[in-house]
Amino acid sequence: MNDNPDNFKVNRTMKGTIFELVCGALLLVSWVIAIVMTIRHGFQSFTQGLIVNTATFTFVVVLLLVLVYFPKTFNLPKNPKPAHYKMTVELMRVLSVCIALLSLILNMVMMEWISTFWQFVVFVLMMIILAYYLFRFYRIK
Repeated sequence: MNDNPDNFKVNRTMKGTIFELVCGALLLVSWVIAIVMTIRHGFQSFTQGLIVNTATFTFVVVLLLVLVYFPKTFNLPKNPKPAHYKMTVELMRVLSVCIALLSLILNMVMMEWISTFWQFVVFVLMMIILAYYLFRFYRIK
């Protein structure tokens, strides 16, 4: 990452690649569940819900992972520092993993393999992560 805020650019790193691979693996498992259940049970209303949910979550995760490489599109303060960009990129990557995990857990809840408690746990985890990054973001001087 470049430290000049005027032409800040996000480079590919091992950390970014790991986040992308984890998101891809979680979404792949989510898609496998949705497709296998659709084939097994036919195109009923709950399997349609699996496909629609998985497609929506996949779109959101891919959008977040693509926008990471265009940090000028983020809504940041008037005079952002490089640290603001770095933190926003990190937040978007972490949230993309959480959303991919939420997709997998939602599919498992819809199939009644696990309880809705885990869906609540991931949602609370996302809120805690968001609060943590917002707190860190506004402490940057």
